[in-house]
Amino acid sequence: MSGASARPASPRPERVRAGTLPVLGPLQPRLVDRPGAAFYLGVSQRTIWNLQASGKLQAVKLLGRKALYDVRDLDAMVDRTKADQR
Repeated sequence: MSGASARPASPRPERVRAGTLPVLGPLQPRLVDRPGAAFYLGVSQRTIWNLQASGKLQAVKLLGRKALYDVRDLDAMVDRTKADQR
């Protein structure tokens, strides 16, 4: 053996947060973290936390991990708010 290390041929990719993923045509992430949800709605992360605490927004926890928010729920909440303002 020539003493070569057993490293992979290419470097491992860096981890990327779901909220910072580029939009690739029609393919978008369905679940976003709190910063991603805040960015999506154009509000602060504190507002997302308050919406969750008040029961207006439900978080999804996959495998007991951090809270994630379904983009469809965010859209539905906006639609309900618009309907209530009419």
